[in-house]
Amino acid sequence: MKNQLACIMLLLPFFCAAQNDMIGKEYKWEIAMQMNTLEELPPIVNLTNFFQLSGDKKNSSYSLSLVGSYLLKNHSEIKVKAGITSYSFSLDYQTIQSSVLINESHSELEQKTWAYSVGLAQNFLLDRFLFYGGSDVQIKIFGKYLLNDKTQAYQNDTLFDIAIINHSVDGGIGLGIGFNVGLNYNLFNRLKLGLEFSSSLLYSKIGGNLIERNTAYYPNNVLYYDETFIWQDEIKEFNLRRPQSSFYVKYSF
Repeated sequence: MKNQLACIMLLLPFFCAAQNDMIGKEYKWEIAMQMNTLEELPPIVNLTNFFQLSGDKKNSSYSLSLVGSYLLKNHSEIKVKAGITSYSFSLDYQTIQSSVLINESHSELEQKTWAYSVGLAQNFLLDRFLFYGGSDVQIKIFGKYLLNDKTQAYQNDTLFDIAIINHSVDGGIGLGIGFNVGLNYNLFNRLKLGLEFSSSLLYSKIGGNLIERNTAYYPNNVLYYDETFIWQDEIKEFNLRRPQSSFYVKYSF
């Protein structure tokens, strides 16, 4: 499925270039705010385990991009994009045996990725719809991956121990070639709504130092254990990324 979608994305710009439909030239500049689906997190140790646990999971993540474009004479356009993806997950779960609470845990996973790209897209017009396909050069900067776990242990319904584990994994960088297809609907004279599908061939290097700090407290917040471990955990990949879908609002001027 990934390969089929990639082929469609790569061939569509050539199909678009063959069209004779005239693109409106009243406005040369456009700016768009884009909302994207999330990319997959890398399979780094201790981060992957987070999603395998059962419990009450919440997802407060988001991915936004700001896109600027300039329309050229041959129905193509130059696009510049800058975006941020913020991953924010939380997990709460309890261990109960014979109707007695044994422990309860709260975990949080956070990470931010900044993405920048410059590329070209080819357009063709059909009634109020503007179809396009294009490619771009991408740079991604991956921030640190932070995973925090807090577990409270009970005995006879009384709190007797608090354990906290803090994980920190270095981020990294990604370089690649992206490709996209999409369409705009001309809602008003200057305002368009759009839908886009995109993917990329990306080389990424993520990780380095994985730092794990374990602390434990008595119920009165007296620290009785504090230990830090450091080891290497790095991933280098060159692959076709999972396709993303995006919705955006675009303004012409």
